[in-house]
Amino acid sequence: MRLKEIKAIALTHNNLPIEDLGVFHLEESLWKETLSRVKSELALSELLYISTCNRIEFVFTTDQKVNKAFIRKFYSNFFNEKLEIDIDSYIDHSEVFEALDAVDHMFRVASSLDSLVVGEREIITQVRKAYEKCNLLGLTGDRIRLLIKKTVETAKEIYTRTDIAKNPVSVSYLAFSKLKAIGLSSDAKILVLGAGQTNQTMTKFLKKHGYENFHVYNRTLENAKSLAKTVEGKAYGLTDLGEETDFDIVISCTGSDDILIDKDMFSKLTGAGKKVVIDLAVPGDVSRDIQQLDNVTFIEIEGLKKLAAINLEKRKSELDNCFEIISDNLRRFKEIFKERQVELMMRNVPKKVTEIRQNALNNIFAEDIDQMDSKSKEVLDKVLSYIEKKYISVPMKMAKDVILNKDIS
Repeated sequence: MRLKEIKAIALTHNNLPIEDLGVFHLEESLWKETLSRVKSELALSELLYISTCNRIEFVFTTDQKVNKAFIRKFYSNFFNEKLEIDIDSYIDHSEVFEALDAVDHMFRVASSLDSLVVGEREIITQVRKAYEKCNLLGLTGDRIRLLIKKTVETAKEIYTRTDIAKNPVSVSYLAFSKLKAIGLSSDAKILVLGAGQTNQTMTKFLKKHGYENFHVYNRTLENAKSLAKTVEGKAYGLTDLGEETDFDIVISCTGSDDILIDKDMFSKLTGAGKKVVIDLAVPGDVSRDIQQLDNVTFIEIEGLKKLAAINLEKRKSELDNCFEIISDNLRRFKEIFKERQVELMMRNVPKKVTEIRQNALNNIFAEDIDQMDSKSKEVLDKVLSYIEKKYISVPMKMAKDVILNKDIS
């Protein structure tokens, strides 16, 4: 069990377009078959697979050299001879980490220091769940267990002791925060224009905080129905826009090149009273003339992007503090790993000591012990039990001290 056998192959947003990472996404139903094949064909002791929207991580243990030939064989077994996959192009974009560098890499991944958006806490959950799945499938063992345990502990320490995740940088979350600060009632009537990922995220925030009156409009009615179903709202085609009225909130994010809501349409949709417009589209879906209306709070994408950029810089200013925490935990991991080596090497000691004790009692000194009274036998048993425990614990501690280079004089 050697630290240098811990290795990782990474494909991330740093070295590959995000859309290209999708070929490595593995449906959960295929994890056991695919990953077991890779583990067996590459003769790996352990294997962990992590897949997110902007990274693929393979963490494994082997004493083999991880060169291009190794990675080619790895990917060939992962894709299982899919001819349309250009394996060589992915080999050239793969990063390899070994030994303590692999540990350092995993600490940075789970702490979101290497994420597309620095400080996003979701990655720690993704790492933990990936480990739980692989462990359940029998793919991981003691070394990856130790690695992930310390990885999660390190990430939690970073999120707790630094401000790396405290300034929101998600445009959707910032828009929601501004809307929440306005204080509209949770029964406000909400027009959602567009059914893409941004509006899915926005409506998720709103639904979670008690808003429930959603009306989703989209060019493709089926997509509108899909989003409306998740928030228990109503769905409409884009051609129906204007038939429903009295909206309090307008949230828009489509791929249209044209204005979808001009001043006249807005008046028709909303009427009197306090209104909020959140236009997250580029270019905008809602006419900027509406900003001039006294009863309208207009939240647009450019202002949110600027705030997100400022917050992201604040997060990055915390990186030095994060790296210091990682450095401390790398030193601690080396100690833990060495301690575990001792434990594994000496795990048979208790069994051997017990065998020696039983042989002494039942064979070597059996006749002498038979001549002892019950009280003497009881005292002898206590003495032997005490010696047995000490004989196990003292050498274990001494061995740990030696391996960890501690002074035992």
